[in-house]
Amino acid sequence: MYLWQLNLTAVHASLISMLQPIPHLYPTVATRADLVAFGFSPRQITSEVKSGRLIRPRRDRYLPAGSPPDLVAAVRAGGKVTCTSALAAAGIWVQDASRVHVHLHRGSSRVRDPLSGKPVVASAPLRNFTLHWKPLVAPNDATPASIGIIDAMIHAVVCQPPDFAVASLDSAVRFGLITPMQLDVVFFHVPARLHHLRELIDSRSESILETLFRLQLRRLRLPYALQVEFAGVGRVDFVVAGRVIVETEALLLEILSDYQVSIPELGTITATQIPLVFLTSNNTRELSEALKRRCLYLHVDYPDLEREKQIVLAKVPDITEHLADQVARVVRSIRQLDLKKSPSVSETLDWARTLMLLNIDTIDEQTAKDTLNVLLKYQTDIAKAAKELSVDE
Repeated sequence: MYLWQLNLTAVHASLISMLQPIPHLYPTVATRADLVAFGFSPRQITSEVKSGRLIRPRRDRYLPAGSPPDLVAAVRAGGKVTCTSALAAAGIWVQDASRVHVHLHRGSSRVRDPLSGKPVVASAPLRNFTLHWKPLVAPNDATPASIGIIDAMIHAVVCQPPDFAVASLDSAVRFGLITPMQLDVVFFHVPARLHHLRELIDSRSESILETLFRLQLRRLRLPYALQVEFAGVGRVDFVVAGRVIVETEALLLEILSDYQVSIPELGTITATQIPLVFLTSNNTRELSEALKRRCLYLHVDYPDLEREKQIVLAKVPDITEHLADQVARVVRSIRQLDLKKSPSVSETLDWARTLMLLNIDTIDEQTAKDTLNVLLKYQTDIAKAAKELSVDE
């Protein structure tokens, strides 16, 4: 959580509520008036820009240092992050996250090149950037940084090849980032030729490869079962035609076992040196036994209470030892709950910075509940934590 998000929290009552449409990973864009309202003097703002702690990608638009490049580019162009760029930031599967998608209001003046900042003709093609001009279906869902899940998904369904559009929809439903009612709105506003994609959504797919393989099986009219449990073996990705077991991790298995990749159209590509592969898992999907046999397993647990306190003291300037201790204790208690996603250390630091910028010296129960949105990314988790929360003062 960055300073500018909290500035707007103070000015507009709660920035956190603005972040509900998509669990945005972007800091909020601040104007000079926002910063002044929060207590910055014009001289301080100039000093922050000169020091590099503040970025001014466009006149009267400020971002914290270290902001994502796609956000900086979108603000510099005069718009907001949308389409696959916004979805990828929320953890939704997309075909290509390298191209930056920017939404601009129709009639926007002073459109600028997202990289150079130089004025450009609005209709001119931009390398590695896609501009979206259609009016937003849900403008109230947008934040100053990016648009909401409904419009981002509408753009992504139209922009991507159909199979990848289904993959984006699969993951959004799987991760609880879009509701059936929001899907209704999405498909009401996409072209009729894409309406059939709604019937292809299956949130049981655990990766983009599984979605693509499943859709190929449908086209070949091959019967299949998805995520099948076998006694003594575990769960497999697919059983095709009642007899063939398919694991979509086969490509990775070939890399790990033979140091090569076989592509029918290109042949076999062999590594010139032994590849070093790092796999991270947060237990949202089970890795196959064959894959795990080829890996060395290392469990990195959350830090203990004292170490997390020291991390907070080291990473959050000017925080008191008392507040750092409270932060670590509350986060530790929240992690004991049965949550969809427990707060990470980075979210602990975000929360500590939030409390500092709100001038909070001691966490009481109400303060903790009011700022849970910084720690937790799902409404069900927030409700559960709010009910169970206790604060050691």
